Order: sequence, then structure tokens, then C-alpha cells
Amino acid sequence: GEALALGDANEIDPALLLEALNAGSGQSRVSELHTPRWVLSGTFDSGFSMGLMRKDVGLALALAEQTQTAAPLTRTMVELWRSAELGDQDDFTRLAQFTREGRHERD
Repeated sequence: GEALALGDANEIDPALLLEALNAGSGQSRVSELHTPRWVLSGTFDSGFSMGLMRKDVGLALALAEQTQTAAPLTRTMVELWRSAELGDQDDFTRLAQFTREGRHERD
């Protein structure tokens, strides 16, 4: 979402931006599969809900805390997923849409 928002602000075609990301160290499963299939297409139907994502990142943070493992990025991700203005039933790929539109937090 943030990369697409930055591209939008600089009038970069999203497909070209993804191509550039995938040609370098920015390549990931998300940039190669999720973004073209569910974000750029506008379908937002990966089958994985915000509720499940919130649960999973929460469990990861709980495990880190239980084992006294420093996990500052995990903590930040938990806060991001929890604050997103999307309902638990919404597809997790919708976060990219809201981030792109500058509407990433609940009111």
C-alpha cells in the first residue's frame, strides 16, 4: 500500500512500479502475487480476513512477549493491523487500498 501510494503521488504507473520492485530487493510474494491479483485488480478477495491477520500478528507478539524476545517491528505491525479502519470480515488486502487513499486508521 505505501509503495503504491508513493507511486500514485509521483504519477508512476502501478504495474511499472511493481515491475521495478520485483526486479530488485523489493521483490516479495506480496509484490509478485497478492498486489497484482487482489489489489491492482480491485477484487480484494484473497480469502484471508482482517480478523485472521489481527489474530495472527497478535499471537506472534504474545509469543515474543512470553519468551522475552525483542520484537519492535511486530509490535508496530500489531498496532497497524488493530488500528486499520477495516472490519474483521474485510479481506486483509483491502489495507493496501486504504493506505493508498491515506485512510489507514479508524476514526
